[in-house]
Amino acid sequence: MARNESTLTDQEISYFAPGQLAFLVEHEAPLDPSRLVEGLKAHPLVREDERLQRAEFSAQRVLTFAPQAAQDEPKQSYSARPVSRALVGRARLPVSRREEARRLLHSILFADLELPDDDLIALVDEMDRLLLRYADPGPGGIVLRALTPNWLSAGAPYHIGTGGPGAQPVPAKLDENAWWRSSGADVEGAPFSFALPAELSKETSPGTGVRVAILDTAPTPEAMRRAYKRWQADHPILRGLLGPTGELPSKHLRLIPGDAALFARLNSEDGGFQLDGHRYDMSDHGLFIAGIIHSIAPDAALTLVRVLNDYGVGTLETITQGLHTVYAQRDRSRPLVVNMSLTLSLPLHGHKLPGFGPARLFADSGFIERMGWPLQWTCDILEDDGVLIVAAAGNDAQPGNRPYARQPAAFDSVIGVGALRKDGKPTDYSNLADHPSPIGIATFGGETSVPGMADPDNGVLGVYIGEFPDGSPNINGWARWAGTSFAAPAITGVLARLRSTVYSPQAALRKVYDAQSDVTPHPALEEILTLQQG
Repeated sequence: MARNESTLTDQEISYFAPGQLAFLVEHEAPLDPSRLVEGLKAHPLVREDERLQRAEFSAQRVLTFAPQAAQDEPKQSYSARPVSRALVGRARLPVSRREEARRLLHSILFADLELPDDDLIALVDEMDRLLLRYADPGPGGIVLRALTPNWLSAGAPYHIGTGGPGAQPVPAKLDENAWWRSSGADVEGAPFSFALPAELSKETSPGTGVRVAILDTAPTPEAMRRAYKRWQADHPILRGLLGPTGELPSKHLRLIPGDAALFARLNSEDGGFQLDGHRYDMSDHGLFIAGIIHSIAPDAALTLVRVLNDYGVGTLETITQGLHTVYAQRDRSRPLVVNMSLTLSLPLHGHKLPGFGPARLFADSGFIERMGWPLQWTCDILEDDGVLIVAAAGNDAQPGNRPYARQPAAFDSVIGVGALRKDGKPTDYSNLADHPSPIGIATFGGETSVPGMADPDNGVLGVYIGEFPDGSPNINGWARWAGTSFAAPAITGVLARLRSTVYSPQAALRKVYDAQSDVTPHPALEEILTLQQG
């Protein structure tokens, strides 16, 4: 168990999985996992470090990403113009490492190394300094680009160091005899439906032909089957997602349960990695998000990819493995949109700095950027291949302080999304939508009432099949929830509609930006997309 910091209640706070490292390498020729492991172990910087010699690798923990260009021109390097840079024109972004000439393939190798957390982060610090000066390929043409901890995703203190959902879900009070209960998921005027700006509703189709991958938590098929039997007669979203039988896969939803061994690593004798203020079963988080997307783009084919445990915690490894699965299984004849309502526990400007390791590390923006490279380069490759990626900005804000979006929302290749109240003002919990903020989008993400609780009237309404954190019974399969987690899928649903209307990825995103001219107050100036629910 990691021991990076302690809270006032003496609970441990972790920012990365203890005793685990991620190696980012580039290589021109395709290499099988065993060859990559051998080549990395023979790399001078690894071979000459006594600590790294003890690292335990496995071919099963090697992920290789090859851009589409590699299949056609295997000898060429490439550079990309991220979608955000190509479209926005509202903010000139600084030239990033991503725009330099790049080798065609990159791989991420995860390894175990028994070191105390302080020693592990010191090793990362040393290697980062060496890699700034050393770019020569090792055996097999392998170029080692970054060494990082296996960062945790989402959460707040109690074994993890960042912000979880903006608030806990609460039961939703709905009319038992409402007219919409026997309708479809795309019915207008129902309390769960979203009213889009006219130009985005009249000029788009309901997501036909589009695939959407949702990287998140996931209930078990058995839990969804039980919920279907209990509530489907009065629940348009459950009927729409699970079809006429309640079995998976259905026409509109399939489930990828993820690697059981990876999720076992997130568990421990005292219940595993959990989120401070959110220490409850959050397996419905991903299903709730799927329901939002389905209500906006009801014909899109959704894939719920489990990358977070039932408490909403994942790692760099579970997330990149989820993206690897999505990328490997992609049907390139159909548009793909990816939703990631999650964040890495890497602090950006305005965030509280971790109280461990050398102080310069987390005050050094270059170090933070390099620590995110394994995920950033993976998102870049998907974007190069025409995939639109949407991510929640995070929920770390405090009164008077809206910190920058966390990664992956902060990446150039990812569309960052912040949360607004119903009146169009930023919520108290939402980070800035993106980095820099003017290229982000903010939309309705639900309001809170008392701190840490979704507003029972103004939270986002969605499907919820489990028990509530406060012990309230679930009588109808609906909940109100709040967070940037639930603003992101609204944008994902709109983009799915646009992509199904034969808009290119660039044109689809431009349509969203151009739908209205409102922005959040200075200095944020995020683009606003007004979506009314109900």
